[in-house]
Amino acid sequence: MRTSRRSASPVATHLHSQGNAPVSQPIRVGIVGCGEVAQTIHIPALLQLELEGLFTITAICDVSPRVLAAVGDRLPGAERYLDYKALVESEKVDAVLVANPHVYHAPVALAAM
Repeated sequence: MRTSRRSASPVATHLHSQGNAPVSQPIRVGIVGCGEVAQTIHIPALLQLELEGLFTITAICDVSPRVLAAVGDRLPGAERYLDYKALVESEKVDAVLVANPHVYHAPVALAAM
């Protein structure tokens, strides 16, 4: 009798195929911009990868207090920021997902480098 096993995500498969060892600690991600794209694409994908131990969302940032509160209520472990500079400087963030409007990407990306 065959037992079914859930297959690894494409990210986990790629990391393994490149000769990388399994991730010992999940990468702590901060998200700048919590609008529709982040809510419908990026956050669900990261939550799925969190189940595999690859990533964890530790911080979120948005200029709208209302959006920040709504998304933050669904991510109770994530710190909330209204200023991306504070998120980028957080000791709890290893990587920054830039999901704010395109016209504002450069300052956030440069600050995160």
